[in-house]
Amino acid sequence: MFVRILSLFCFLCVLQLGRAQDEEAIPEFKKKKEKEPKEQTDEPRPDFKKRSNENSFFKKENVVIGAGFDLSFSYNLALLGLYPSLGYRVFEPLEIGINSGYNYFGNFNDYNTHSLFGGPYIKVYPYEGYFFQVESVVAHVMYNDNGIKGNIGYGNVLAGIGYNMQMGPSSYIALGIKTNLILNNMYGNNRAFMPIMSFYWRLGQKK
Repeated sequence: MFVRILSLFCFLCVLQLGRAQDEEAIPEFKKKKEKEPKEQTDEPRPDFKKRSNENSFFKKENVVIGAGFDLSFSYNLALLGLYPSLGYRVFEPLEIGINSGYNYFGNFNDYNTHSLFGGPYIKVYPYEGYFFQVESVVAHVMYNDNGIKGNIGYGNVLAGIGYNMQMGPSSYIALGIKTNLILNNMYGNNRAFMPIMSFYWRLGQKK
């Protein structure tokens, strides 16, 4: 009896050992694979707003701010003036903008004029710092001539040439000469030649 029980136990052990070997023989590709999490990339998304700004028509470094002035004395008469301007380099050889200004001429007593004026301008740079400009001027003049007071308005077109003398990475002085193209009372019905001397700054360095 004991021998039969021992034989049966040995048979079950052999059978169990065979099953274990069969499981080990199962090909690796038949085993279930655990789902691996998808890799997450940390690459930044395209900055469409930045790209749009780079391709935009308006660029800060193309804005040009100018300022000219007059300060002269002759006998008992004085000329004081301030002439700001604002322009934009549409292309490097082409600049458009607007001039404005105020000047005082007189003896600070019974003879004087106050002039306010402004108008658009165009500058063309044919070669490096050299420029050619055309500007339209509309002026409103208030005068006092020995107690006779009044005001009048004039208009004219001026043309000039000059050169930009670089003073720094984004600043320069424009030197040149200009003249009126129309003979009228604004310039005493004569051809007047006036100096160009203005300081200019660009809001950023040229790229």
